[in-house]
Amino acid sequence: MKKRKTSSRSKKSRWTRRILKTVAWIIIFILLIIAGASLYTYYRGNVLIKEYLTTTIAKSSKGIYKVEMKSLVLNVINGKITISGFRLIPDTALYRKMSMTDTLSPMLLAISIKKFQVSGFSLRQLLLEKKLTIRKIEFVSPDVTVIIKKPSKKDEKAASNANMLAIPLPKGLVAINIQRILLTNGKITVENQVLSPPQKYLIPEMNLEIKNILVDSAHVGKRRIFNADDIKLTVRGISIKTKNGMYTIIPGEVGFSTQASAVWVKNLHLKPNYSNYDFSRKLGYQMDRMDITIKKIEVKYINMRQLIIDQKFIAKLITVDGLDVDDFRDKRVPMRPDFMPKLPQQALLALKSYLKIDLVKLTNGKVRYAEQVGNEPGYIFFDKMEGNITNITNDSSLVKIRMPLKVDAKLYLMGKGLLNAQLIIPLGEKNDAFTFSGTLSGLEAKEINTMVSKMVPAEITSGTIRKMTFPNVKADNDRSTGRMAFYYNNLQVKMTKKDDKTWTNIKSGVLSWVGNVYVKNDNPTTKGSFTEGMIYFERDKHKSIFNFLWKSVFSGIKSTIGINKKEQKEMKKAQKETNKKAAKKK
Repeated sequence: MKKRKTSSRSKKSRWTRRILKTVAWIIIFILLIIAGASLYTYYRGNVLIKEYLTTTIAKSSKGIYKVEMKSLVLNVINGKITISGFRLIPDTALYRKMSMTDTLSPMLLAISIKKFQVSGFSLRQLLLEKKLTIRKIEFVSPDVTVIIKKPSKKDEKAASNANMLAIPLPKGLVAINIQRILLTNGKITVENQVLSPPQKYLIPEMNLEIKNILVDSAHVGKRRIFNADDIKLTVRGISIKTKNGMYTIIPGEVGFSTQASAVWVKNLHLKPNYSNYDFSRKLGYQMDRMDITIKKIEVKYINMRQLIIDQKFIAKLITVDGLDVDDFRDKRVPMRPDFMPKLPQQALLALKSYLKIDLVKLTNGKVRYAEQVGNEPGYIFFDKMEGNITNITNDSSLVKIRMPLKVDAKLYLMGKGLLNAQLIIPLGEKNDAFTFSGTLSGLEAKEINTMVSKMVPAEITSGTIRKMTFPNVKADNDRSTGRMAFYYNNLQVKMTKKDDKTWTNIKSGVLSWVGNVYVKNDNPTTKGSFTEGMIYFERDKHKSIFNFLWKSVFSGIKSTIGINKKEQKEMKKAQKETNKKAAKKK
């Protein structure tokens, strides 16, 4: 198992190095062309510049690339080079032949640039001081195709190191300073020919801004990525279909900034490709259909060097604003027998890459859950959701000391009942043990008829939930146990059907907590008698932790109004004995 994980990390690391090496090569290549072209033109004239560029690129790439351009204008006095209709064309046949014997990059680039301009450079400073200073490099409407090939036979095996994010100083120069590189309205197509069948991905709009690249003896790039103050990239128009074809991922904008140590996604949409009815039937088994939109996700204070070099995701803060989840489950479709969703701690420890997130902050969230067993779906929703999740990690040293992952949330059930909840998960705990607590208050019971009346032939006609508390409920991979204090008044339930089948179901308890039409109307009663509920639920390992939490709480509600399993009756008996002993001591 360890060998497989190591191999996976090594493979990711090699791919990262190749991508970054290619990016660095492009930057260095541009700098060399500018320096060489300026010198060449100064001594031999503007007429021969195209020939020089064509020859230099062909020679340095061993013939794999050739250059075409419609026009080139160089003004040495003003320090400006303007190239229109630039094309970098790869020779795929030659690449294929050379890859059999040479070590080549597994990526080929085809580049078409409408306009390429370099401005604000000094030829005099370059010649006399060996310093290349450029005010601005601008690429207008570049169209880039990245072709991913199988690695050549003599593939590199070099280990990751800090220098992979640095621009080396070309021989003959003592310093480079580029104040700004700007790429606008770019388009990127990625053709992955390693996959079978080959896959093609499109980024319709890309904008890139790089500020203040410094390369000299004092700025060797060990702290600044590619020697720049900031690299800011934004892409728009992406649409990615998931591997199983059930969803399309549509981010409105994806971006990052090295100076801000931030990554963000705006207007993200996880869009189902099938209707509520067709979704599970297309899969062939029962599964939640999730329609999710998020206004903005922002990762702040991310360690980009460790992410790129070591594939370690380390961040101090992730904010999720405007989460809106529409979750539908069609229970008329059979379950998938082998589907066993992991609990959070299991999922974290199963990750192949290192993960450490100090805090995830949720604001303005909403979740609607619907399920269908009959002709119409029933639903409930939570809105005005706010919460924090701390200590999300699979760091072995922190798992060893049982670092607790904590979830604190405040939300409103049906927009009215305030629910405060907490989940504490000690990472690495035996049998995935954890605890959860909650308090619900201020809700009219009939508000949940949108779910109850669709699931069972019954309707809540009245009732006020004054308060419901379930403190420190203990749970693990197998079951949950705990206590519940459920305070309510004037609870009334009306049966909507009275055929023989309905009453048989009531008697057998299938109608759960609404099945007992003789429940007490008040808890505590007018005489002051209070019934405490016991939480006991054996986890269905084919369902998620959310189902586990809900069914655990539901078991406490049923216990309060008199529907108890054998285990709950024993728990109540044991609690009475404990209370008697405590009363005697007083």
